[in-house]
Amino acid sequence: MGVEGLQVFIKKRYNLYKPLPNNFHTDHIYIDVNNYLHKTITKKPNIQNVEINALKRLKHFLNEIIYSTKIRHTIFFSVDGPGPRSKMTTQRERRLKNLNLHKLLYYINKNRDEETGENDINLLKHDYDYLEGLELNVGFSTLNFTPGTSFMGLLKSFFIYYTKNKLSFAKNVFISAADRMGEGEWKIFQHINNSNYNLNDIITIASNDSDMILFCLLSKYNNIQILNKESNQVLYVNQLREAIYKESGINDRQAIIDFVLLSFLMGTDHLPKVSSFKMQNGWNEYCKLKKPLYNQETKLFNYENLSQVI
Repeated sequence: MGVEGLQVFIKKRYNLYKPLPNNFHTDHIYIDVNNYLHKTITKKPNIQNVEINALKRLKHFLNEIIYSTKIRHTIFFSVDGPGPRSKMTTQRERRLKNLNLHKLLYYINKNRDEETGENDINLLKHDYDYLEGLELNVGFSTLNFTPGTSFMGLLKSFFIYYTKNKLSFAKNVFISAADRMGEGEWKIFQHINNSNYNLNDIITIASNDSDMILFCLLSKYNNIQILNKESNQVLYVNQLREAIYKESGINDRQAIIDFVLLSFLMGTDHLPKVSSFKMQNGWNEYCKLKKPLYNQETKLFNYENLSQVI
């Protein structure tokens, strides 16, 4: 999910997404697996061996990324593990918002009939007839991508096999599966921050999650690029940093920190959106104000400056 609207804002404001070059190369590549898992599920109902087919499609996505990139050192696969409590709240709200209400009512009514032994289903006949025309994939749900399910155990075994049999050329391969705490993007940057890479090493993040942009902006490394394989585009994070410095007129890390802070106000997987806040308006006001919103030394917000921006 990430920050809703952030990628659109960056594309319109700075136009920095570039076509994927033919000679695309990197020292280290980090793959946010959950981004691709959700694309592996077909909408065809009653499909046989749905779990195996999902893994086959995932393998296809991974091959497209890895074999189109010249990787010098590291491959890191990151799968969402148990997340923090703050995400559970926003995730529950999102799932209820996107819930297929007809499907839920169908199963509630069906279970009620079975439990009570009620034979007269004429009262519910209209509901059942209506639902028979809908595509209800009852065999597999994206809820299987939740840590602790049998599918996530199967996924870990798949990555072990895939690494041993397909990635013998790689110097270092890491698998952070769903049995390790933390969201995929958090585990990626925990590993990057704890690694002793050269500051000028090229680091590629394969993900469509806008959270990644904010993590990359805050990173100490100079050459981070975000690969969107679906659109075959690359965002070079250092170019985005330079654009933020230039527009804000603040040529240091403070501008990056304040940009990230304002982005969070749009709402994240952990924090609700600040009502009526728009990034475009907030950033315009910040560039006029040219005063810090967050004090890096005291770890405190400047509420007076923040109130002028939002």
